[in-house]
Amino acid sequence: MTARPDWAERGRELGVTLDGCNAVVVVGEDEDAVVEVAFEAARLQAQHRRVVIGDLIGEHAAIQSFVPGDEPPGLMDSLLFGVSFARIMHHVPDGGELFVMPSGAAPLAYDELLTHPRWARFASGFAEDGALLMLVAPVDAEGLTDLVRVIGGVVVVGDVVPPDVAVSQAIAWLRPPREAAVAETMPVEWTVDEPQEGVLIEDPPPSVAPEAPDVPTASTLPAVTLPAMELATGARPTPLVVQRGHSPLRAPPRRWKSRPVTALAVVATLIAAAVAFFWLAVDPSAERLQAVRTLAASESLRALAQQRDSVLHDALRRDSAAAVEEKTSTPSASRADTFPVLAPSNAGDSLRSASFSVQLQQTNTRSLAILSLRDRYDGLPATSYAPDSRTGNFMLVAGAYPARASAETLLVQLRARRILAPGAGSVSSLPYAFLVEPDVPLADVRPRLARFAARGQPVYALRQERGTAHLYFGAYASPQQAALAVPALKETGVQPVLVYRIGRVF
Repeated sequence: MTARPDWAERGRELGVTLDGCNAVVVVGEDEDAVVEVAFEAARLQAQHRRVVIGDLIGEHAAIQSFVPGDEPPGLMDSLLFGVSFARIMHHVPDGGELFVMPSGAAPLAYDELLTHPRWARFASGFAEDGALLMLVAPVDAEGLTDLVRVIGGVVVVGDVVPPDVAVSQAIAWLRPPREAAVAETMPVEWTVDEPQEGVLIEDPPPSVAPEAPDVPTASTLPAVTLPAMELATGARPTPLVVQRGHSPLRAPPRRWKSRPVTALAVVATLIAAAVAFFWLAVDPSAERLQAVRTLAASESLRALAQQRDSVLHDALRRDSAAAVEEKTSTPSASRADTFPVLAPSNAGDSLRSASFSVQLQQTNTRSLAILSLRDRYDGLPATSYAPDSRTGNFMLVAGAYPARASAETLLVQLRARRILAPGAGSVSSLPYAFLVEPDVPLADVRPRLARFAARGQPVYALRQERGTAHLYFGAYASPQQAALAVPALKETGVQPVLVYRIGRVF
């Protein structure tokens, strides 16, 4: 029986990556798993900002437990009838700034609810406040594609992916880890005098059968079960791992060539034959002859058992080595099944990151983005560009501030100086960047930035408290958006190290 995945832990892992996100839809076939992931991620985020979980599943018990009353208004009432968010939001005790919004008393009409035009206004409001809206919904809800397009991101929980949702809009795909096909290795025990039920190993080459009818022959050797084995010598083998496709009961055709164990068995048989010959020479009676035959058969069977033991043990070791090599040379199943997420290397700096920047404009090519930064926006602080996961264009940004008000001040100045048209530009939270060079002496910053600019690389500097500067590449809302820039970064020879950008504009 497969154990239920630890969705709470997966939710906490997700929560670390959502600092630059303001709205997301969490979907999945297992609705309980969806809600569990959302709550764990939300609790982590609610430690430093307001987070609201909206129920689009329909009166889910975990959400309803925080909602007082029998038929409180919910999302259906807010979207379709204009009930304010303040009336449908309910605080979660001991949850920091965590709130929930129920679905409402009326049955959910997904075709109307998920395609409602007010979702764009809601998402924009959360972005302006630096808050996070998390909507939990079924994976097959009608209109889900439209909702994800407006909200801007989706988290998939489980193996079922929502149809028609673009991969570029997936913030994360949390799949249950797949168990590797590994047979449990148990101590191995060989017995020669008691048959056991189990899987027969391959028969060895035929040997000379004894003439006595009461003596067992090679064809009547007992079956051997893989569980509970022990070597004939009494020594236990090292625990071995056997993977699918590697059978310890099937050895190469040449396995019956000479081995040390086989040689010892032959020597023992010759000694027994010499003793028997001497015994018969002293007393060549029929009883002695029958006893010698029985002894010879026993020695033959013992040698055969030792040989078979050696073959199986060597086969186990070969297949174990192959299994270990395969395991170390390929990524684990759970890692391969999970949607790629770059984790920032300085997670402890998330609360003091220089998150807020001004979005200047979008260009449809990288070369045009570089040209615009050189000409139109030359001299602005911390300028860079980043690929937009929804449009495929390149977003030009400027500034890097811990406080939203500082970025808004820069935006006002850019409009006043007519660098931006009235109403153009916006402030966004972009906490992530790639660290190019840490702790550069201040005297070396401008020459190095000039060299990067000459190569068309949008590198900028942020001053550190210890009198140095960090050089950064790009500015991203999420690790998933940053992942889109990795190929271009590698082309420049820069090792992609994702971090929370910290410091003051240079």
